[in-house]
Amino acid sequence: MLEIVVLKAESIFQYSAGFFNVTPAIDYGWCELEAQFNYNGNKWNDRFIAEEKDSTIGGTSPIGPLKKHGTI
Repeated sequence: MLEIVVLKAESIFQYSAGFFNVTPAIDYGWCELEAQFNYNGNKWNDRFIAEEKDSTIGGTSPIGPLKKHGTI
């Protein structure tokens, strides 16, 4: 059995909603996860970071950066 203990989880998003945006969207997303793994008595820590920018004016979709990394 694999045990995962979340040590730190943080996310930052920028949401574009201006006069020229027909459909407001998340145009930047950053997520960090630090976790401890325990498998058959072996323990180790690891850190994962995902970052995505959508430079399209108005974004490609309301949740584009999240979908790209499989966050949702």
